[in-house]
Amino acid sequence: MKREEDYIIVFDSANHSIVLYKTLKEKGYNVKIISTPCTISAGCARAVRVKKENIDEAKKTIIEKDIKVRSIYQKKYIGNSLYYIKSKN
Repeated sequence: MKREEDYIIVFDSANHSIVLYKTLKEKGYNVKIISTPCTISAGCARAVRVKKENIDEAKKTIIEKDIKVRSIYQKKYIGNSLYYIKSKN
């Protein structure tokens, strides 16, 4: 089974997560609203999961819509362990 190395976008505001989610869904992208992993943040309970191949479009939408993002993490598997690595941009 191939493990997806997608991205998790974390917000300070639940409203901002919904705006990004709805906008990307309307554009036809495969995104999901998920609970923010507790290893990342205890703040806003919602995050948006974006496929690796769609992260550039998500970043473009964040800028266009002036969405406030706390940070973006790449989901990575190293062996059997799951890690969230903070994205540099």
